[in-house]
Amino acid sequence: MKLLLIVFSVFCLTGFVNAQLKDQDSNSYKTVLIGNRAWMTENYKAVKLNNGQKIAFAKNSDEWIEYFESKTPCYTYANFDVKNKNNGLIYNYFAAHSQYIAPESWTVPGTDDWDKMVFSIGQYDIKTALKLKQNAVWKSAKASSNLSGFSASPMPFLKFCGAFTDPQKYQSVSYWRLDKVDEENGENACSFSVSESGKMELAQGYTGATAGYYIRLCKILKPDEVEKENDDDAQD
Repeated sequence: MKLLLIVFSVFCLTGFVNAQLKDQDSNSYKTVLIGNRAWMTENYKAVKLNNGQKIAFAKNSDEWIEYFESKTPCYTYANFDVKNKNNGLIYNYFAAHSQYIAPESWTVPGTDDWDKMVFSIGQYDIKTALKLKQNAVWKSAKASSNLSGFSASPMPFLKFCGAFTDPQKYQSVSYWRLDKVDEENGENACSFSVSESGKMELAQGYTGATAGYYIRLCKILKPDEVEKENDDDAQD
């Protein structure tokens, strides 16, 4: 039992990566086991829901606001520039909260999911943030270990009303986080954020539901599934 716990602990920290997730658009994603959850190591790119419905595309800030006001799920690219397509898509509130956004058994993370990920590798502090950051893409690249395998990169995201952050001035990235209060009143945009300063936070903008964030899906694994992942990686 002690040996199993030691192996499991090391497994969680070193981030064994698998290409095991495919979305409804046939995009494939690498994933990593952190704690008892599988996490995407790259940003989501699906342009339709798993029921076949196309997600609307907002080509500018005016359309972004229009889709929000009509409660229409939509996505866009960073800075509304298609050149940023490969970095993953930015989704609005209604896309992130759609029950059809993720492939079967996967989900947009809630507060508990993000907490479990952080506490399985540390706590909400700078040391843990460095374990989440992809090497060489942050200003603090030399200190970023990406020990978790999560591979967070600084990217522009929509703060509110079509205004993008500037990663050159302030390196950060925000991912959608589902929250009960958020879902009940439809006015809050809750996120999990990582910044260059090493700050990690479960951010909540009470008037910022027009924000747009990236999505990292997760999947809760049962103990036997964790063992299987471990066996598969050992064979690779």
